[in-house]
Amino acid sequence: MKSSTPKITHATQLDRMLQVATSAPLSLSQHIQPHALLPTGNSVPLSSEAYYTWISSALAAKGIRPCASQLGHLIRQLNAEAMLTLREETINLRIAHPAPDTYTLDLANASSEVINISADGWKVTTDFDTRFHRPDNAIFFQRPVKVRTKLHQALENIFQLDEAKSKQLSTWLVNALLTRRIPPTLIITGNCRHEAAAKIRNFVDPMMSPVHGIPNSKKAMGRLAITNRVMAFGMYKAITSTKIEQLNQLRTGMMVELKQVTRNSDLLTELIRRPIIIAAEEAPQIHEGQIEIEINHIALVQISEILAALLDAAVSQIRELHEHQVRQVHLERAAPDMQMSPLTTEGEPEGPAP
Repeated sequence: MKSSTPKITHATQLDRMLQVATSAPLSLSQHIQPHALLPTGNSVPLSSEAYYTWISSALAAKGIRPCASQLGHLIRQLNAEAMLTLREETINLRIAHPAPDTYTLDLANASSEVINISADGWKVTTDFDTRFHRPDNAIFFQRPVKVRTKLHQALENIFQLDEAKSKQLSTWLVNALLTRRIPPTLIITGNCRHEAAAKIRNFVDPMMSPVHGIPNSKKAMGRLAITNRVMAFGMYKAITSTKIEQLNQLRTGMMVELKQVTRNSDLLTELIRRPIIIAAEEAPQIHEGQIEIEINHIALVQISEILAALLDAAVSQIRELHEHQVRQVHLERAAPDMQMSPLTTEGEPEGPAP
């Protein structure tokens, strides 16, 4: 006697798989790369290992165990749907800039908490609207604990720096966080250079592997830049002119190749700029304006307090820039007003003010 159980065809299996996949909404990043928003709050490219792992687990939880070719077919179909039906959407790495003088820092924790930063101050809140990409190697930020100590004073105590160097480092960290200005390359020398480079990088972009060797090719440099918000490199030998050129390109703007969306599509590219830290025995000459700091001692530090001091410093800089912009607007408006006569009626030729 034949079983009455309906045969599951390839088309039926694909439909069931698509139903599971739609629980992670799709979007197109600003460089036209399809991403999925996982239930964890992480936006990942469909071509990434993270998405492959998630969809495999989600399907298994529904009793669906497709072969590799079926999974590949599913992902290709999702890619095609995203390219045809979705609008571009900005997917941020650690920090977003949703409006003038406003920033959003992703704490990357399970509660989808972020820190809103503006000229009015900063506060921790939840945000389910702003898209953030959280690389597998990323570590969540500790919730900041408000302090009265200024950032440069805290850095002075942690690294035993003089006031001038601690203020330089403070300014560099704020610019690395907000990326309003391209910070100069930060070069750390001294006995604790590698540990210090890791700690400084983790203040603004905590990662499990914070310091890397300088890649030998532009392509390898680009791969690191896609998933690292701040770049920290350890130098063990003399640096070549080619690597210096690549570091300067990465700091000011490097075109990075992304993965292909489909097998037959062209490679996608994106212009990426990254703050750079170098730990070196002797400071190499990377460019004019580079900051060189010698660190031979590191005290214990509470990351949550450093983050709070960094946020306070960022708010101060945003406030200063905002006030400067307001003054510029007033000056630009006042200049033509001073040249016009108050007696001149609208439509008449302008004459000298009386």
